[in-house]
Amino acid sequence: MSDTTAVSDSLSSSPLIGAETGYGVEEQPTPIRASGFFALLAGLASVFCLLGTPLLVLPVIAILLGLIALRPSERGRPIGTLPAKIGMVLAVGFGVCGTLMPLLATQTVGTESAYFAKEYLRLMARGDREMVMEMRKDHINRVSPGTPLVTHYEQLEAEVRAMEDGMGMSPMENYKEDDCVAALEDIGGDIELFQVGSARMYTHFGEQYVETNWNNHTDPFKNDIIVTMAFKIDAETGDRQWYVKRCTWDQEQPVAESVY
Repeated sequence: MSDTTAVSDSLSSSPLIGAETGYGVEEQPTPIRASGFFALLAGLASVFCLLGTPLLVLPVIAILLGLIALRPSERGRPIGTLPAKIGMVLAVGFGVCGTLMPLLATQTVGTESAYFAKEYLRLMARGDREMVMEMRKDHINRVSPGTPLVTHYEQLEAEVRAMEDGMGMSPMENYKEDDCVAALEDIGGDIELFQVGSARMYTHFGEQYVETNWNNHTDPFKNDIIVTMAFKIDAETGDRQWYVKRCTWDQEQPVAESVY
């Protein structure tokens, strides 16, 4: 009996296969997704897309890296999924803001330019020539506030007529030769202007221009009047200071025909 008991005691104290103290299957380590941390960095960097639309590529990179980090795993929840989710949320937020801000700015610029263009045409129809001449200047070259415009332009015309060579043309004489002015003054201050189509924005030699087409309900013109507005940023206030670049009739582009 003593030998049997000793053998059983030795077997019970020996490690068994599959036991916690023996040769069980070793657990695999939790995977680390480095792409999740890179997605977080790209999401934080997406704030720079507010500076310009070309930088919208940063949110796209953050979202792609986040999707890579969130792919399924057979070894449990990987390390780095939480940073990936945070990076994707930041990327979506900054990306939406970076997309909407230029659209809102464009809409604001178009609305402002249309307002000043319409007022410009109304002033011409009413015959407020001095105000029209001021709207053709940028804010730096305009007459200082409080100066009587009529007196200022009368003196300016007198100085031009007094020139010895007689070759000068006063601003008011040049103004009277404008066909748009004559057509609008014939209708008068009761003109009912309306905008035709939407504003067209473009950049030329680093300056931004906005074109708007106009016609009237009272006596419609054969062709629309195109008012091209431009603006400069006021160094003191930071506001946009609008001025009229040109005002012309909308002319159809001639098409050259080949003769055989």
